[in-house]
Amino acid sequence: MNYQDFIDYLRYERRVSPHTVTVYEHDLSQFFSFLQEKLEINQLSDVHTEDIRAWMISLLEDESLEARSVNRKVSAVRAFYRYKLKTKELSSNPTLSLRTPKVPKKLPQYVDQKDMEHLFNDIPFEDSFEGLRDRTILELFYATGMRLSELLNIKTQDIHLQDNTIKILGKRNKERVVPFGNRMAELLTMYLGNLEKKFVEGTKNNYIFVTDKGEQLYPKAVYRIVRIY
Repeated sequence: MNYQDFIDYLRYERRVSPHTVTVYEHDLSQFFSFLQEKLEINQLSDVHTEDIRAWMISLLEDESLEARSVNRKVSAVRAFYRYKLKTKELSSNPTLSLRTPKVPKKLPQYVDQKDMEHLFNDIPFEDSFEGLRDRTILELFYATGMRLSELLNIKTQDIHLQDNTIKILGKRNKERVVPFGNRMAELLTMYLGNLEKKFVEGTKNNYIFVTDKGEQLYPKAVYRIVRIY
């Protein structure tokens, strides 16, 4: 069972990276070795869904392989079969009904309280609008646990300092009200006051976290803030 034509296709026509070509070549070699050595299949037309599923099971029994790695190998085989259909060397695709193993979601990582106290109490922020903005962003993340997209879309009318709450527009446009403590309320009051002074005529679309030009802050800027501190 020859797969070199597919590798040449990837390398010379698709011009994929050398690393990707090597990975595909290794995964396909492993797949066809299993078919020939374990199932005694030597013709591509004799391979059925059950045979590919048997190969997947053998991979899953290997404790050194994670579900993500198994899925990658199956993706290589699927790509190979799509190519064979495209070149009309095969008339059916035995990978269509395959179900790949679920990849377990990574548990969220939490920041230790001592580290956060060190950040807010011992690390100096710039004595400027940007420094106050950065501190407010970091403390708001810590105080509410909101998502980045939610934080960036907060507008002035969403903050209610009279009862220490923020209205957040989350996934699927679902609104929820998130409370915060007095320390956060003091910081937001200070920040919003500085925001109003810096942009007397208001920021664009009333977003509270903005660039020095008053435009809505973007995700990369927040990532940079997190890395700096």
